[in-house]
Amino acid sequence: MQQTHRRLLEKWLYEGLSEEEKARLPSALLDRVGAHFRQLAETALREVADGRVTDGPSAMRRLRERIEEQRRASADCRSGPDR
Repeated sequence: MQQTHRRLLEKWLYEGLSEEEKARLPSALLDRVGAHFRQLAETALREVADGRVTDGPSAMRRLRERIEEQRRASADCRSGPDR
């Protein structure tokens, strides 16, 4: 039974459930999972509002900049006075 519940919950997340499928899950389980995801969404929205989250392209740009800085610093070390 637990395996069926797990499969249905995964389907609910990715595709949605028909009313018949939803009826096969215990209402307490649906309520608990729904509350968990509402809490995740609220936390995510708070983090965005507080500026603690950035979009993917900005994060990738910063990552590329850091990598390039490290590459330059490493090249500077290799071309130092000992070489």
